[in-house]
Amino acid sequence: MASKVHQITVWARGVVQDKEGRDIANGVASAAGKDGKFTQAFDNYVDLPDRVNVPLRKYARISEEEIEERYQFKPKRYKPVREYVKLQARFAHLSDAHIAKLRAFVDTKLKAPGIPVQTPIPTPRAH
Repeated sequence: MASKVHQITVWARGVVQDKEGRDIANGVASAAGKDGKFTQAFDNYVDLPDRVNVPLRKYARISEEEIEERYQFKPKRYKPVREYVKLQARFAHLSDAHIAKLRAFVDTKLKAPGIPVQTPIPTPRAH
């Protein structure tokens, strides 16, 4: 028998309200979790959240029992890592070795969604 899940939806608009909406949904889920409930908080974007006045939804799910059907976003198509980082100036310093490590991480996450991936901690460089 499926457990009864209560879902609270927080609507926000664009980049200005994105963080506030997320904080409200996470706060509700956290409070319910401290009360011994099973919770899940997540986003679902109608459009890109970095645009002004785009409707954004944040959710908090709360249940007395383990939530059987947890939300997990699965896109129809994944953009290649190299193509993704190429478009963003903040990643311009990454070498081919860095991009290969990112690709390996993404591949591992795609093979086992929902399971944490162990990532090696880089050693500090000597100056």
